[in-house]
Amino acid sequence: MKIKPEIFLSSKKNIIFNEILITGSDESFIAYVKSFIIEGFKKRDFFIDVSNNYNKNSMGDLFSENKTLFVLSDFPTNKKITHLSSSTQSILVASPNGKKTNAIKSTLLKKKESLVLECYSLNRNSKENTLKKYVEINNLTLSGDVFWYVIENFDNNYVIFIKQLLMLSLFNQKIDLISDIE
Repeated sequence: MKIKPEIFLSSKKNIIFNEILITGSDESFIAYVKSFIIEGFKKRDFFIDVSNNYNKNSMGDLFSENKTLFVLSDFPTNKKITHLSSSTQSILVASPNGKKTNAIKSTLLKKKESLVLECYSLNRNSKENTLKKYVEINNLTLSGDVFWYVIENFDNNYVIFIKQLLMLSLFNQKIDLISDIE
């Protein structure tokens, strides 16, 4: 399954996938999504194995209820993951685009228990959706002129865009004039 990462980040649902690939060209966005996913698994009492080695016999740790998230730089070969249990083991791979990543991506897109998140610079539509969601969540009020000014002038990098919105929300809950944010 493929989901836009900015939509995925605003979702309040638990992560139910056991194979997750985060890829794209925006490395700061990849790192941000990776951290978000790891935190989601921690909240569900998964042991986070960052050894970069997949071990099908891993039982987690004392506090993880025998559930493990393997954080890897590349997917293990298919022979190694035939016994992956969706309820107790998950794999997270975060890697910029590359030939190896593209080959894995096409395989994962066919599986319903797998997730592919492609992290690129935000386009206009993605910025609009992200801004609308941010305004809604943080109870901000922006005039139409301010809304479109933000879309046109704030950064296209997701992580920077969110930081700019955070600074904007610290300024005031209601912003009517463009001059207030310039």
